[in-house]
Amino acid sequence: MTMVKAIQRTDKIKNGQNYEDWRALSTKKYKGENLIGQLNLKFFERSTKDEAVFVEATFKRRFHANKPKVIEMKDKKIYYDNAYTYFKGTEEKVIEDKSSYIPNTYVAYVVDEHSNKTIEISYDFIDNNLSKNEGDKTNKQFLKMLKSIHFRPENNGDARR
Repeated sequence: MTMVKAIQRTDKIKNGQNYEDWRALSTKKYKGENLIGQLNLKFFERSTKDEAVFVEATFKRRFHANKPKVIEMKDKKIYYDNAYTYFKGTEEKVIEDKSSYIPNTYVAYVVDEHSNKTIEISYDFIDNNLSKNEGDKTNKQFLKMLKSIHFRPENNGDARR
């Protein structure tokens, strides 16, 4: 059973740029242990000429590297990656070796090909007992979610309405 503990939606203006930040935190009992997950979505209107800069900043901020995978579709471009992350003291550590560690952090940057709308998505969860199969399933579900995003032309590319 999954329980959503908190949902937060914030509309903001930063550096003259409008964006919306949406977060959900959930807990779920699995094999007798609590799993904690957080999904964070940020909706932006950004200049398409600066796409590479925003993509680089997103992945450097989360993974200290900028080498995301890319899926190009007719209506959107999806940049994504995943890794195992943890904190040692106050320093975040990122392990990209997926043969030794199952990713617990998923990040994507989705760009509408017909407008200046973008979505940054991150999904983090805490569970040290996932099997390789469960990790693969999580990755497939994350990719399925990314591919299902549709920016609606009737709303000027806004996926929220």
